[in-house]
Amino acid sequence: MEKSQLKPNFMIYSSLINGMCKVGKINDAKELFCSLFEIGLQPDVCVYNAIMKGLCQQGLMDEAYKLFKDMEKVGCLPNNCCYNIIIQGFLKHEDLPKASELMNKMVDKGFSQNW
Repeated sequence: MEKSQLKPNFMIYSSLINGMCKVGKINDAKELFCSLFEIGLQPDVCVYNAIMKGLCQQGLMDEAYKLFKDMEKVGCLPNNCCYNIIIQGFLKHEDLPKASELMNKMVDKGFSQNW
């Protein structure tokens, strides 16, 4: 795509990041995610969800949670899916206090649990 001077959209980035995460190439996914900012693109909620899910699957909960918190700072508000991804990650990795805290915030924001 780059050689053809085609600009990929967020769906392409989201798909690539999601695919990289699924096959365990989390470092490549993180690198691609970071490159979005370098080329002046603001990731949307789908891209954030893809990378957060990959980080959670790899047990990188500190990174996933930092990403989750940083979303709002850059103007991308977490949605129902974001909350469910991060909560499921904390539950899977047995951090019940953090999962419970986020469940309460999620309900306060009017989102529903999806598990």
